Amino acid sequence: MKVQLRDNQPDIVNDILASFHNGTKVVVLNAPTGVGKSIINMMVTKELGSGYTTTPLRTLVDQYRDTVLRFDEDELGWVVMGRGAYECPHQINNENERFDTLSDSEKQDEAKIRKHQYRLQAMTADGAPCTEDNPKYYVGEGKGTAGKKRQYVSECPVRNKCPYYKDRDRAMISQNAVSTFDYFMYGIYSALKRSESNGDEQQYDGNDETTTWQIRDVLTIDEAHSLPNKLVDFFTITVSERTLPGFPRDLLLKKIEEIKRNLKPGENFSVKVSDEFGVMLTEYMNLQDQEMAYLKNLADESDENVEVDYQGKQMPLDDAIRKHKKFLYRLKFVRSSVDSKVEFVYHSDDTGIYLKPYSAKAYMETLWGMFDHILLSSATFFDVETYLADLGLEKYSWKLIDVPSSFDSVNGPIMTVSSLYLNRKNFDTTIQKVVEKVDEILDQHPDDRGIVHCFSGTYRSAIMKGSQRKERIMTHDSFNRTEVLKNFTSSTEGNKVLVSVNMGEGVDLKDDLARFQIIVKAPFLPIGDPWIALHKERSDRWYKAQTIIELMQMAGRIVRSKEDYGVTYIVDRNAWNLLEQNRKLLPSWFVQRMDAGEAVRKKKIDSQMNDILADL
Repeated sequence: MKVQLRDNQPDIVNDILASFHNGTKVVVLNAPTGVGKSIINMMVTKELGSGYTTTPLRTLVDQYRDTVLRFDEDELGWVVMGRGAYECPHQINNENERFDTLSDSEKQDEAKIRKHQYRLQAMTADGAPCTEDNPKYYVGEGKGTAGKKRQYVSECPVRNKCPYYKDRDRAMISQNAVSTFDYFMYGIYSALKRSESNGDEQQYDGNDETTTWQIRDVLTIDEAHSLPNKLVDFFTITVSERTLPGFPRDLLLKKIEEIKRNLKPGENFSVKVSDEFGVMLTEYMNLQDQEMAYLKNLADESDENVEVDYQGKQMPLDDAIRKHKKFLYRLKFVRSSVDSKVEFVYHSDDTGIYLKPYSAKAYMETLWGMFDHILLSSATFFDVETYLADLGLEKYSWKLIDVPSSFDSVNGPIMTVSSLYLNRKNFDTTIQKVVEKVDEILDQHPDDRGIVHCFSGTYRSAIMKGSQRKERIMTHDSFNRTEVLKNFTSSTEGNKVLVSVNMGEGVDLKDDLARFQIIVKAPFLPIGDPWIALHKERSDRWYKAQTIIELMQMAGRIVRSKEDYGVTYIVDRNAWNLLEQNRKLLPSWFVQRMDAGEAVRKKKIDSQMNDILADL
């Protein structure tokens, strides 16, 4: 099937291409739900020649895969996921062979069956032998290296059956390689950086030299509104027993306190902490390399897959080696995050020590310079100039393309419904009115399904406890969130309402799944977080922008197509006022829906007033 661009898609594609051809390096595409950003992005890449497309949302990568397969005649590209998303056929074959050697009675043992199934699930490509520079593949007795008790070969016996390499190789030669954000950063970008530092455009992967990652014409990042924060999270260093087992955390804390006490005027605390941590991390990595050498030597000298103690747990030797490979791989990226040019915000608690970059722009200079064209797309960009500065892209020529919604805004009004100004201090005096307002809105939609965005567990609990419509409402906790959402979206029957926390992004409640939604409170970020507090201290504009972006994301959970309809109600007057004060910086589609909501609200007021006058 071939692509047939619809509605205003051809104009948008041409506008983006014209901007690039006229010398613009960065295009920011602000386009609402329903425009078809994924197909627009891929058609731009097709016209420019070659590119990489990535996104922080795994679900969106799946949508790109569907697009690629549906329009196969256009050869728009190919999708490759991270190694952890693929099984390793070599390891699975070895595990199945091991299980086959058990006696019939052992094969019936439930504990051994569970262990076998667990090991099969854990045998993904990110722990495979091919992740090493000089891989060795275990093939049993008498099949490989002579003179060793455990036999190995240097080439994977099932390379042609590996699902990861099938997708990776095809993505490498395709016009557009689509991937998750983490895979792009860990795999593709790291390979491109190494090739640039070696003065060679090509970078080989593993022991296969037939395909390569290469510099391409355009980099596209979809759902890029959260990119600055996503990058900060990506480069944040967490020192805990879970992330860096055995790392001398107490010694690091002691050294940090010494740096604080002895800091001289003009010295940078962040740089000194980063440098100290870098020294300690290098020593720690050397110890972990020695641990890997020990495990491999033990494997060479052992007749069978013996049990070993690994990080305080007993497990088969092969499992320990596989886990340690993954750990060493992650350590490389922890080390790459330690950079003296980066300002870190440091804090610690009972669980660990956190070194969080104030901004990730220093890490991204090389990436931005690799591409002639950069396309950033989303439906919820806000204050684009500040956004680009946070990424280090403001120095390049850029253009914002703001696409109006093709939906009738009357079908998706956003409206304020109270004069309540909610905050932590007045919670006890306002919560009853909030619950009553939620119940009132539910009564206006007696036959409809909906969602309530609470932002905090405190409001969720209070609504669940105080609502008089308990037969309609349902909720979730931090453990069953995915399961509850799946059940809620599996049927459009009934009039259930989901009282939620943290479902403002990545949730698709199209058509009868939800005909209304309630935003209870303005989602201001918690200033108890030192990183957030420092940002707010330096820029209240940044702090408000994060809240506005979250509000726009929440509003986008319903009304997902031209034929769809639904109402968004905002209870907290703080949220509405914040939007009104910044409407000039909001996307056009969002302003249109706010205006539609105001028209509905005023119409209701006029109707109520007429009823009052008629009764006089």
